[in-house]
Amino acid sequence: MIIIDILMIKFNMTIYTTIKVAEEIMQLELTPLKAIRFNCIDCAGSRSAARSCEITTCPLWHNRRGKRSMNAARTPVKAVREYCLECQGGSMVEVRTCSTLLCPLYNYRKGTRPND
Repeated sequence: MIIIDILMIKFNMTIYTTIKVAEEIMQLELTPLKAIRFNCIDCAGSRSAARSCEITTCPLWHNRRGKRSMNAARTPVKAVREYCLECQGGSMVEVRTCSTLLCPLYNYRKGTRPND
């Protein structure tokens, strides 16, 4: 079990600072679309801000609402891989060795589903 001193998660404009929340997030089995939605809400600060996000260059933008977009050029899992590559400066080695376990995209960072 990983011990976390303080985790701050913004959700519905409320800030929770508990170890329990961190442990629950690590145990969540998010689908790729739910993981993208969770990440976009965290990035934008709220659900409505994620919905109205204008950063169309983000690889996750087409799937930010947690639904598959017909306009998306890639699958949600491949979009996560591209996002993680950008986050890690374009290094696949850094993506593979990423230590941000609490990132909702962590399980899909390699461009595959965890059970593949």
